[in-house]
Amino acid sequence: MTRLALSVFFGLSLLGASCDSDPCSLKDGSLTNSYHPTGSQTLAASSDRQFVLATNATENSVSLLRASDLSRLDRLEIGATPERVAPLGNQFVVSLRGERALAKVAVINNKITITDRIDTGAEPIGLVTSEDASKVYVAVSQSGLIEERSGETLELVRSLKIDHEPRWLALHPGGQTLYVASAMGGHLIVVDLIDGSTEEQSLPNISVPVINEDFRPVDRTRRITGDLTVRPNGRQLLVPVLYIDNINPIDGDPNAEEPSGDGYGNSGSGKRFIAAVATIDVDAKGQPTGQGKVEELEANMDGETLRGGYATSITVHPTRDVAFATMEASDTLIAFAIAPTETQCSYGSPGTGQGVDLSVGGGGGLARRIPAPDHVHTGDFARSALQKGFGTLRGPVGVAFVGDDAIVHNRIDRTAQSVPAEDMSPLDHNDSDHGVGNWNHKRATKTVSLESALLDADTQRGLGLFFSNTDAEVSGHNINVSCSSCHFDGRNDGLTWQFADGPRQTPSLAGNVSLTEPVTWRDEVATVADEVRLTSQGRMGGSGLLQANELAVTDYVNWRPHVDLPNKGIDNAIIAEGREIFFSASAACGSCHTGEQYTDTEMHRIRGVDVRTPTLIGIAASAPYFHDGSAESLRELLERSRDGKMGNTRDLTDAQLEALEAFLTTL
Repeated sequence: MTRLALSVFFGLSLLGASCDSDPCSLKDGSLTNSYHPTGSQTLAASSDRQFVLATNATENSVSLLRASDLSRLDRLEIGATPERVAPLGNQFVVSLRGERALAKVAVINNKITITDRIDTGAEPIGLVTSEDASKVYVAVSQSGLIEERSGETLELVRSLKIDHEPRWLALHPGGQTLYVASAMGGHLIVVDLIDGSTEEQSLPNISVPVINEDFRPVDRTRRITGDLTVRPNGRQLLVPVLYIDNINPIDGDPNAEEPSGDGYGNSGSGKRFIAAVATIDVDAKGQPTGQGKVEELEANMDGETLRGGYATSITVHPTRDVAFATMEASDTLIAFAIAPTETQCSYGSPGTGQGVDLSVGGGGGLARRIPAPDHVHTGDFARSALQKGFGTLRGPVGVAFVGDDAIVHNRIDRTAQSVPAEDMSPLDHNDSDHGVGNWNHKRATKTVSLESALLDADTQRGLGLFFSNTDAEVSGHNINVSCSSCHFDGRNDGLTWQFADGPRQTPSLAGNVSLTEPVTWRDEVATVADEVRLTSQGRMGGSGLLQANELAVTDYVNWRPHVDLPNKGIDNAIIAEGREIFFSASAACGSCHTGEQYTDTEMHRIRGVDVRTPTLIGIAASAPYFHDGSAESLRELLERSRDGKMGNTRDLTDAQLEALEAFLTTL
């Protein structure tokens, strides 16, 4: 398999516009059935659009709805953590994240029936199918694999190794190109399904001035946050991206009982977080053309209140020039305009080489700016999309279509809602049904309950608070930051943040965190509940959680399972050798990483800095390493320990280091 790094910016060439180039000739690159989903989804319509199947990940079940009226027909406990669902001929296929499996289901007499089940790797999530039902593609995230499977038998055809936790998939309608988005590092991989080669497609940059360096502009960190999609006509790939300022220092005292500074909200030079959609133009085969744009996603409710956060999915309407973004933490559905099909080629010919212009978007808001070519940055913001917001129930994560209306899947409330398409027509920023902002104040025409809550009431309430940027107890007005903004999926985001006392990376919250109290890298915070209070007030602008709600968030954090690592439970001669080295007196890893949680929870002075011993449970999934995120890999961490300042690997051979690393990947 060939890996190529594509370092060219994509953008719109503003000169030499034409429609003669091959990327504009898409005779064989569009869907026959425009309702067939091109991207991973948490709910999906059947191929005949008679039924909708929705996943209930927390409840380990799927729910069947009649498409015509959204009435619930059936529910089935299908297995641990069903994540994504896709139509497969007259059936569906579901990824079971918690069981390393795929399940094929059929609807028989309005009942869900499992017709096949097959094992796969660790934490399968993203799932797409070809329109002819011959192929199934699944992102096996923790195993770092993309699998192609037979649609008929689910048997493995081939697999591709993809790094950085591949999680979300989209399949070009032409069937020749697969797009893979990673949960860590903002990597977007373009897979040629004909020859199996891969390229990394660069996402556009948005800059931020560094306030301690005379406002020198640098690139924001980019993180992909959810399901991507391809337009039914095969002309554009749409990717949800969060642009993050983790360069400027965090304001606010984490030990203060009262809010101070803007913390995670603003950095003194702009927003900490910018939710956006990156649009990448592709040709008839699905290959990027070098053209595209980035637009901010944020709805204005009333001229004073903004609804944003991060997009968990992007879905394109099957027959209209509009796309939908689900904003999980703000309980918002955003509809935004996309290029009219008949005028798509008017943007210009594909750019080649470096220095291609990057579009500033198509919205009607302020003329905000994005970087100019060749890393000459001209500002801090992407222009806002032409968009309209709509309030949903708790935790929207996906959208499906059976007709003109959008069916929205709300994960936290376990509901589906029908939103009329005509109510979601994107409006200009100063044009709405109330005359201010770009918000639709109407209600959904139909809401149906998908499933009863499996969690106890306190844990369920904690789940809602953890994923909310609208609850005043947790997050300040218009800050649009939730616990899940950094603790992605209840885990970590792989980023390092700058604080007054030095850099700290986001710790993973997988597993029962209270077992490793006291918490945080460098502060003396006695309990998880204390850290919930201090962070929400001191850095997120929250007004202050009730004690019962602090404990509820703690219950949710502790309920989250550990990461399912591909080597979990494996033992062989190499791993046994690594275990012996780990606990040896010479390497001394086990002197601090002790007990069932592999931590003594004590502070130790490491290379001049006092830091707390972290747990090693799930360490293979929590890169980068050290409190400052300075080691990109486990091997780098072990190599740096040759100095004897944190354990001692000085005398280990390469083979022994490999054995030690192998042992760590089983924890």
